[in-house]
Amino acid sequence: MFSSFHLEKQSVWIGIADVITDGRWITYPDTMYPTYLNWDSREPNGKTAENCVEMAKGYGYKWNDISCSHVRKFICEKAR
Repeated sequence: MFSSFHLEKQSVWIGIADVITDGRWITYPDTMYPTYLNWDSREPNGKTAENCVEMAKGYGYKWNDISCSHVRKFICEKAR
């Protein structure tokens, strides 16, 4: 399914952030509200310091809010 890397080895960006309004998570680049949420039970917890969302390896690939300055590979949705 993931041809460029092995998902089980790292956390990845998923294209969701709340950089415009804290707590209002939207997808990028289309600025829609996600219809599916998969936060870890302790997340989101970063307030204004953590504005981007990763699927976090350490959380069983549940979502984690994290600073956008972290370097991650990313996953994109493929159009049908």
